[in-house]
Amino acid sequence: MLVCCLGQTLAQQIKRVSYDLEEQKLQAEENLKKENFAEAAHLYKNILLQVEKKQKEEKAYYEAQMEIYRKEAKEKNFQVNLAIYGFLLAGLAILVAVYFIIKNIRINDILKEKQQTIEEQNGELQAQTEELRQQQEEISAQRDDIIAKNADLLQKNKLINDSLRVAQLIQKATLPQLSNLQGFAKDYFLIFKPLQVVSGDSYWVESINPATKIVALIDCTGHGIPAAYTSLIVNMLLKDIVLLEKHTEPSEILQKLNEDFKKIFRASDEEAKLNVGADIALCKIEKILGKEYKVTFAGARRNLFYTINKNKDIYRLKGSRQFIGASEDNYGTFSSEEVELPENSRLFLFSDGFTDQNNPERKKMGENGLISIIQETNHLPMKEQGSLIEAACRTYQGKNQQRDDMLMIGIKL
Repeated sequence: MLVCCLGQTLAQQIKRVSYDLEEQKLQAEENLKKENFAEAAHLYKNILLQVEKKQKEEKAYYEAQMEIYRKEAKEKNFQVNLAIYGFLLAGLAILVAVYFIIKNIRINDILKEKQQTIEEQNGELQAQTEELRQQQEEISAQRDDIIAKNADLLQKNKLINDSLRVAQLIQKATLPQLSNLQGFAKDYFLIFKPLQVVSGDSYWVESINPATKIVALIDCTGHGIPAAYTSLIVNMLLKDIVLLEKHTEPSEILQKLNEDFKKIFRASDEEAKLNVGADIALCKIEKILGKEYKVTFAGARRNLFYTINKNKDIYRLKGSRQFIGASEDNYGTFSSEEVELPENSRLFLFSDGFTDQNNPERKKMGENGLISIIQETNHLPMKEQGSLIEAACRTYQGKNQQRDDMLMIGIKL
């Protein structure tokens, strides 16, 4: 647009100059016709000067106008570039803004998702907390119940222990004193180790006359209170059979004991009767001529060991396979064996608590093991021999628990 305006202005000036020059030209031609050459030459010279002047003015004007045009064009270009840069910056800002808007939207979505997840987890935690609270209440209730039951059990346990201590005193009171063997025994020992407070193992000693003693070792089935009750019954029956009914032969005593034992339990359940019984080693010791003794032995699944003087050889009087039992099917006969022994001979009666005790390798001691211990200690005084037998059995047992009641009687004639 600026170039167009500049062209129009220049055309108007050229037209006006051309018009003036045309007039001067006409005047010069008239002068020539009039042969006024000097005037005509002056006019032509003047025309040339004006033309040259005009050309210079036009050139200067054109250059000035072009300079203005260039400045305006440069300014326009700067403004255009500025506008372009402005548009670009605005577009970039818009893009950045859109990016951050989209990012914020995505972040908000993620935050909403996380918030929803947190709310769900919080709900689950609250449910779990409530469940834990209920469980804690249940545990507290159970704890209180356990504490109450424990207190009740402690009280009952105290009553049971008190009862057991009384039962122990009663059982000890019913056991005879081995001092009753005086006149028959130079010395003796007793190893009595109940598995529990009261024992199913017991012993019985009675004088028939000044020259005769009966000694019985009783090993009742099981241990603890039931076996202890059984041992009391056996002791009671032995007293009746020997002292009231006057049976003195060991085999007859055991035969009568087995019959009377069944009568006591005849009303009991047959299956329960299978758990009620006793193994017994029973011997009658009689003084005969001089310093000799006659020992008559009968056993219900128990044997008697004896030694002669300080000899290490162990001899055995065997008992019957029959036992004392409440079951109606438990019928059989008992037989006696007898032997005459000199003074200083030793008798050993024992329950199966010794022979059935196992070591850490789960091997039972057995009768052979017990025989070895007796042989190794047979030269010692009776009390010392008893202590060493007990210690040897304890060593053999090791860290294993005791399996059964233990009872052994050693008598030196």
